[in-house]
Amino acid sequence: MKGLIYFAALSILTNEEDILQGNLKYHRSSHLYEGSLAISIEDLNRFESFFHNHRLYGTVTTNLHFIPKEGKQAISCDLSAYRVRYENVLVDDLSIQGSVEDLLSNPKGEIHLLAEKVYKEGIYLEKLELNSQSIPESSWPFSLAVEGRIEAPFETHLTGNWKQEEGQILVELTEATGTLIDIPLHLEHPVSLSWKEHVWELTPHLS
Repeated sequence: MKGLIYFAALSILTNEEDILQGNLKYHRSSHLYEGSLAISIEDLNRFESFFHNHRLYGTVTTNLHFIPKEGKQAISCDLSAYRVRYENVLVDDLSIQGSVEDLLSNPKGEIHLLAEKVYKEGIYLEKLELNSQSIPESSWPFSLAVEGRIEAPFETHLTGNWKQEEGQILVELTEATGTLIDIPLHLEHPVSLSWKEHVWELTPHLS
């Protein structure tokens, strides 16, 4: 059909264990993709050159669905990863589910991330769970629950919202509760954080 580029019945086998399969088409007039891809990678270390030669290991499977919607690109993702190691960080189990509309200009949708048994020198996280869903005002309310051990057992639950604006990520932390060695933790005032050019800035709201 005129105006379309088809990648029909796509199947790429890099070896006996790594697989990319799916059906995908590209709408040249709107520059949007439509279709699905299934990706299975047995060992991420074989793709080390794509990650600037950083050490990366683990097994990943993911399903991607691309949907043109009212002239915008929408995408949904279901990813599972096991025994992932990046430099000196280890993650036994990682899952990410999400669906995002208007991906390229004004993303909105929902994301769920769950990481279990995360290890780094001096830090052990039994569980880290993040949920975020956008609202019409272009911000993304979120909740983050973490439990584990940093010298002593701890757990915490954070809520707030985040958004990307003018090349930076803005985070407003509105509530934080938890315990450290059975000592209650509580955020007295909201806090704003911004991330730009690899630098975090923190601003407390004391009023």
